Amino acid sequence: MLIVGEILLIAAYFLPTIVAVCRRHPNAVGIGLLNLTLGWTVLGWIGALIWSSTAQPEREGQPRPAIPVPLLGDSARDREVARIRDQMIRR
Repeated sequence: MLIVGEILLIAAYFLPTIVAVCRRHPNAVGIGLLNLTLGWTVLGWIGALIWSSTAQPEREGQPRPAIPVPLLGDSARDREVARIRDQMIRR
């Protein structure tokens, strides 16, 4: 039971970082560093949480992809995957 409590406390401590990564925040690394270094202060933790939940501006004309986009090579399969991905993004 003690181990479960410790895991929950660690998850609560890194909640701002978890939120930033789940939202694919462009500054997730910075939020994680702020959370790691100053999260022990209440002000640092609250600041990281607010930063991780701020709105991210949409790129004009291009919605953010819902799935991570892998780096593609030059094979026929990779070109087909890129074509399908581009069609999904345009919808």
